[in-house]
Amino acid sequence: AALAAIVFGLVGAWNLWSSTQALGRAGANAEQVVRVQAIYADVLRADADATNAFLVGGLEDPVLRDDYDAALKRAATTITTAATAQPADGVALAALNGALQDYATLVEQARAYNRQGLPVGNTYMTSASATLRTSAVPVLEALLQANTERSRGELAAAGAWWPTAAAGVV
Repeated sequence: AALAAIVFGLVGAWNLWSSTQALGRAGANAEQVVRVQAIYADVLRADADATNAFLVGGLEDPVLRDDYDAALKRAATTITTAATAQPADGVALAALNGALQDYATLVEQARAYNRQGLPVGNTYMTSASATLRTSAVPVLEALLQANTERSRGELAAAGAWWPTAAAGVV
């Protein structure tokens, strides 16, 4: 009976420790979901600011320009933080960073042509938004899905009760 109680206690302690570790990993994955959502929001905000400023024509509103710059800076900073926090997302975040650089380059070209009054600026702006939606948004959605699935998997692992129950039955 004493041996069975010791085994039951050890299995229960191991199960509790294992659940604690799984909950920690689930929390880290949930935090990554929040970071990716913040990147998503900043990227779309930057695109909305650039598009709205561009629609005015000529010189753009400095408030929209500042908000665009701040949103892209926040996105870049959060990408760095996310890559450090979750190494499994490193390749996808690197691709996302490259897509954002391409987007920003196209926006700057569109702005330059727009200031000169050349209609080709509209083509660059359309291309920038299309690049963002075809290159960056799918990566963001994949990151959201992957981290959500990892978090759910860890939460399921944290809820494993069978080892303690099996030890109790034995």
